[in-house]
Amino acid sequence: MTRAEVDQLVDWAATEGWNPGRHDADVFWETDPHAFVAAEVDGGLAGGGAITSYAGQYGFMGFFIMRPEYRGRGLGNQLWHARRDRLQARLAPGAAIGMDGVFAMQSYYAKGGFAFSHRNLRFRRAVPAGVATLRKEGRATMVPLADVPFEDIARYDRRCFPAPRPAFLRRWTAMPESLSL
Repeated sequence: MTRAEVDQLVDWAATEGWNPGRHDADVFWETDPHAFVAAEVDGGLAGGGAITSYAGQYGFMGFFIMRPEYRGRGLGNQLWHARRDRLQARLAPGAAIGMDGVFAMQSYYAKGGFAFSHRNLRFRRAVPAGVATLRKEGRATMVPLADVPFEDIARYDRRCFPAPRPAFLRRWTAMPESLSL
């Protein structure tokens, strides 16, 4: 995909009620510009998605969307499998692939070789303007992430994520219009 096509997908996702972050596409594009795969019909964008490789050690499929008029015709199925196959080719043999999925589509994903791992829930909390440090009983409980040595952030992330991803982390934790604590 081109960068402009990725922006089209972001717009489609927002129209569908997804919550793409304002700068998420920038971070993922800068991390792995080869991760974005498009489906075209008559030269126009019909759908697409991301297949991010983290140092060839772990892959992630996500951000998959088709224009409504192309749904139910089999093109999304072709694109989904093409993305999976292309990602496998970008990874070391035996590397795992994770994905975001629609809970009701588990049987479809299973046909593609995936097994349910876990369900996640997202929460958010508004942080009052100007909050840089929250204190509890006189000690800091949250500090600006910029005050934490990057090596500590990367080491912690490595305990939680199956592959090193320092370039992604540097971008993700320094996104504009964001507060990282």
